[in-house]
Amino acid sequence: MSGLPGMGDDRGSAAVEMVIIAPALIALMLLVVGMGRLSHGKQQVEVAAAQAARAASLQRIPGQVQAAAQTAAQDTLTSRGVTCSALSVPPIDLSTDIPGGEITVQVQCTVKLSDLFLAGFPSSHTWKATVTTPIDTFEQAG
Repeated sequence: MSGLPGMGDDRGSAAVEMVIIAPALIALMLLVVGMGRLSHGKQQVEVAAAQAARAASLQRIPGQVQAAAQTAAQDTLTSRGVTCSALSVPPIDLSTDIPGGEITVQVQCTVKLSDLFLAGFPSSHTWKATVTTPIDTFEQAG
């Protein structure tokens, strides 16, 4: 009994409140973590696209432009802790691959989010980033 007359016993009410509030707090925490992962992933795919475009623009052998872009994108994402279940760098248009021209590279990364399903996230998400970079006007094509 509590120390005040006429008041009921409220022992154990904190435990009941916690049982009621805990699922909402866990869902909120998962939501914050999921939003952070979405934001971080988008940012890192944009960085990978920029690195892939740079690698492609520096490649002087036309047959190796695509491989250089793919490798740069993969290495960038791996070093930044992003694991793509599907990574693609669609074919690069080399029609303007001349000094003074531009190269456009698109990177697409699908990441599994199945561990965040309780917070209402889809099982996976795909980010796309496109970057266009100039080719050095003083560079000689090989």
